Amino acid sequence: VGAVARGVATAVWPSLGTSKLVAVAGMALHMVLAAGLGIIVVAALRAPILRRAGTWSRSALVVLALGAVWATNFLVVLPLLDPSFVVLLPVAVTLASKLLFGVTAAAVLRTRRDAGMLGAA
Repeated sequence: VGAVARGVATAVWPSLGTSKLVAVAGMALHMVLAAGLGIIVVAALRAPILRRAGTWSRSALVVLALGAVWATNFLVVLPLLDPSFVVLLPVAVTLASKLLFGVTAAAVLRTRRDAGMLGAA
């Protein structure tokens, strides 16, 4: 976990590599980025065109969106920022993790919507 958190922090802010708090900064940055992604996904699901889509279609879109985020990160952004970060974990593991996160997020959003907690989203 420490190497991955360190990699996240130094990929975005290389000078953090010498800080004693680099792992904490990496975890905090990861959480901020994840929260931002969640906000964007929920906002997108509230778009008028997606309101007409069925529940399972929207769920599939959440998983596909997170797969696209993974592809952008691991195939484009991270190789440019910090190529060594991409090889910290096996590619299949990172992809599976992102897709499973998408499945979980979709289930939570579906449950919240069914409970009336997300309005028309």
